[in-house]
Amino acid sequence: MLDLSQLNMDYVALHRVGNKSREESNFESGNLLNPSPEVEVALLTFFLGPFAKSRQVMRFTSELGHSENHMFKISSSIFSNPKGLLAGSVDILNHLFEQSTHPHIRSGELFIAYFTDMVYGDEVTDAIGIFKAETLHDFVKVSEEGFENLLTDVDEGILVDKLDKGCIIVNTDKEEGYAVLSVDSNNYDATYWKDSFLGLGVANDVNFQTRSYLELCQQFTDEVFAPEHANDGKPEQMAFMNEAVQYMAENEVVKAEEFIQAVIKEPAMQASFMELKEQHDAINPFPIEDEFSVSKPALKAQQRKIKNQIELDTNIQIKLPFGPDGGSQFIERGYDESRGMYFYKVFFNSEKD
Repeated sequence: MLDLSQLNMDYVALHRVGNKSREESNFESGNLLNPSPEVEVALLTFFLGPFAKSRQVMRFTSELGHSENHMFKISSSIFSNPKGLLAGSVDILNHLFEQSTHPHIRSGELFIAYFTDMVYGDEVTDAIGIFKAETLHDFVKVSEEGFENLLTDVDEGILVDKLDKGCIIVNTDKEEGYAVLSVDSNNYDATYWKDSFLGLGVANDVNFQTRSYLELCQQFTDEVFAPEHANDGKPEQMAFMNEAVQYMAENEVVKAEEFIQAVIKEPAMQASFMELKEQHDAINPFPIEDEFSVSKPALKAQQRKIKNQIELDTNIQIKLPFGPDGGSQFIERGYDESRGMYFYKVFFNSEKD
């Protein structure tokens, strides 16, 4: 979805943001940075590294609509006049400072960059990057003295492989609040960056639809399928989720009616699934569409969250793989009257080394 390999960094500003509650001051630079080629490479590594695997796209939101989001307004102004990045970066600095009201929020260096030739999906566009470094690290410098001696000294600096907070605002989908990706390596002030400063909400895209549909299938498995198939045990539940995953893996587009007929089959269970979907849509900001394209990365990420291991009270674990050969057909659940215990019988041809 996001290709960072060909982009250019046209402008970059650097400021220092303080903590308002501790009465710290901002340091506002009067000019844009003019990094050397070597420094620019290091900065791009620092800025973009955490976004290589970032998948969840979000949007600027507010109670009055995304157009009233403060960061949306600043971003729109910068996109309309990229050469005015310095002035826009000061607006961002001041907005971040106003949100830095908790004593635990750290001051730090704030970089604001303007990128061109960023590939987002099938589109080549611009983007704004906001990156905050909150932690300085000690490092040893080695230098020469004359022809005979090497000297060492300790200095502080930013590690290029340790970004504390960052976001990339892609100049696309403006009418929906732009496409925004955010990272935050700290948990102690999680709401401050994403909610208070950026004001982000979920984007209703193929990733969201794919993730929501699998979450709905898991909820259906837990609340409806499992009670109805209690005597069959967890293998049947896992087999159902495996079939749902396989359907989505084998189809570019999910059509609700076809999915229900192929995966759920039983009319009574189909009705229960549709009722659960209606309940889901009533309490969530975006309904699950009756037809949507499948995001393979989101499917893969969500699949890792689906439980495929049976935990027994005798400390024995049975793991069933996902895939076309899920293995549920080779395991059978029963009850031993003499022991008064349930058991699983596993069928196989040979043991693997």
